[in-house]
Amino acid sequence: MASITAVPEREAGADRSVEFLPIGRGRIRFIPPLETYPRVVAFAATGYGRSALLLLFGLLLAPANPLWLPITMGAAACAYAGSYRRWVLLPATLGLLCLAPQGTMPARIAAAEGVTSALLLALLPYLTLAAIFALSAAAIAGALRFPRSLIFRRPILSLHVLVVGLLLFAGADILHGAARLLLWFFLVPLCGYFWFLSYALRDQRASDRWPVLPQLGIFHPFWGSTSTPFGKGAAYLRRVEAANAQELAVTQLKGLKLLIWAYFLKALSAGFAEVIHGYLQVPTFGDAFAQQIAGLSVPPLICWAALISRFFEDLLSMAIGGHVIVASARMAGFRLLRNTYKPLAARTIAEFWNRYYFYFKELLVEFYYYPTFLRCFKRHRRLRMLFATFAAAGAGNAFFHFIRDVDYVDRMGLAGALVGYQTYLFYCVLLSVGIGLSQLRQTRRRAERGFRATVAAPASVAAFYCMLLVFNDEGRQYSLADHFRFLFHLLGAGQWM
Repeated sequence: MASITAVPEREAGADRSVEFLPIGRGRIRFIPPLETYPRVVAFAATGYGRSALLLLFGLLLAPANPLWLPITMGAAACAYAGSYRRWVLLPATLGLLCLAPQGTMPARIAAAEGVTSALLLALLPYLTLAAIFALSAAAIAGALRFPRSLIFRRPILSLHVLVVGLLLFAGADILHGAARLLLWFFLVPLCGYFWFLSYALRDQRASDRWPVLPQLGIFHPFWGSTSTPFGKGAAYLRRVEAANAQELAVTQLKGLKLLIWAYFLKALSAGFAEVIHGYLQVPTFGDAFAQQIAGLSVPPLICWAALISRFFEDLLSMAIGGHVIVASARMAGFRLLRNTYKPLAARTIAEFWNRYYFYFKELLVEFYYYPTFLRCFKRHRRLRMLFATFAAAGAGNAFFHFIRDVDYVDRMGLAGALVGYQTYLFYCVLLSVGIGLSQLRQTRRRAERGFRATVAAPASVAAFYCMLLVFNDEGRQYSLADHFRFLFHLLGAGQWM
């Protein structure tokens, strides 16, 4: 049965990354497969070789990340710690978070509520960090000690209920002053660390679970992440941790190659932007959209060019950012799969979603698709799969982005934030329908070959996601009607709106 959970073949054997392009009968490699050379691997497995790789990694990372030094130091500590690698994670992560604490929203609310103490405002980011780590440690310990209690029997569901309850309370706007600041003091970091805590709570039922401190070490780990945990939780990291010096050498060589490939993609992205927006003077999609909605008529051909260029720019941006994060994790000794893996080779809508943002897809599958699929419509196979897909790509996707941008609730109120979210909700519905129909179609058809498999199918998938970008708006500035107006303008039917 085709499923949203299906993962294409990724990095089997040697790291067959996209560092080659098919030309004629052969392939031109931009980066040699260093991890397949016995002498290179043997040298990288020595102390001198490991130091040389880490030094080269730090020099390459420096132009891309201002926090390159603590990241490199954390990776080096993990690399030399061997079987004690997990115990290095927490100090390495805390060191990085203290240099660049997550979030400034409580400070903004404190200023709005008249809290003018410079010392308190300076300490707020660190206090919120200490609060979320203390809350998470208590939750993890509770899930381990009281697994049959009402709260921890289904800890992920309980966590959802907690956040929704706090959002409703915050949206009621009945608290003021210190009480309101305290509410947001807990709500903001809880939303920011929601998925890291979810993975940790789920891992407490595993027999080989990590202790609490290593679990906290992968909450926004030092190698980087977004609101999506790159590397998922401890259960996944245990499976991909390098077990010996040779595995570590191969993993670090792959990490170094991936970082070099990220620089190649970055140069490609810069050249693409210069040609499209500089030489050809095509506006960005955001500018074209804003001008069209403001009443400044932009020719449909220009709007199409802006939309298509955004599609490719988003692909490159996602790949570059993910490659840098995964490369950093590999230098620490964790064989993470790439977050973005040849999305333009996808032959179905579901496969593209898997290839474009792997760790986000994995998050939605594990916390929404599987629980729904295992509980609902067991006697109706197709309905079961469609409903589980909607739970993941629709409801889960919408919830993820809503709590990620929880500051809109403070700015607009809960009702205003929900009303302004209508465009992205519509996008989630379209995405769910597309993925669901793609899976049903995939279960019925035979394997495709030739032109249709290599050109027509990937082109149609890319066209679907390109058109879907019209509604991929997580902000609250434009209404759903504005996006439909732009879509009709693209299709040459602007007079309909």
